Amino acid sequence: MSSLLQRLRQVVFAVLLGLCGLFWAVPAQADAGAFLTSQSYADLQASLEQARDPQRLAELQQLEQAIASSDDRAQLSNQTTHNLGVFARYKKDPADVAARFYVLAPGHDTDDDYELIGLLVPPQVALRWEDSGESPAAPSPRVLRILEGEQLALTDAAVEPGSDAVAYQLSLPAYSVGSSLASIAELPGLNQSQLDQELETAPLD
Repeated sequence: MSSLLQRLRQVVFAVLLGLCGLFWAVPAQADAGAFLTSQSYADLQASLEQARDPQRLAELQQLEQAIASSDDRAQLSNQTTHNLGVFARYKKDPADVAARFYVLAPGHDTDDDYELIGLLVPPQVALRWEDSGESPAAPSPRVLRILEGEQLALTDAAVEPGSDAVAYQLSLPAYSVGSSLASIAELPGLNQSQLDQELETAPLD
């Protein structure tokens, strides 16, 4: 019954999204809604049903709307002054193939022929989004999970003047940040300074 209700919710949400697009006279993207049947969208729906904190619920709803309107594979735009570490796999690779680690230089976007899985959060790097969302810096490397279809942009977040601290500002709320992810074999132990010295390896759009 819960799976039926979840599927009904997905359909109703897609229909409402389409009606809103017509109402506001915004041209509909041909493949919008392509990720409503993905595993990560199902995980997002489960998180929405369990959310009790109003702020977290609003963040998840924002992610839900972004995924529902997406018409392309998950991508990341590096608008920071730092190299970023990303995990991705080629579009034709089976879902059980572990994502590879790539370095993405400032000013570049990941190639949409690759499915972006996650973002490396080096030790002592914080994440911020919107007005009050934050994942504080930690002593060990972490990974930000990126949902299928998510279009994420990163900029430099403000830090204390004269500080060596680094923080990434996310264009969308973080879905989850942890020490591991099933589709990633291992997290590199690079700090931000070391990552900035690496050569770019990411396939580019």
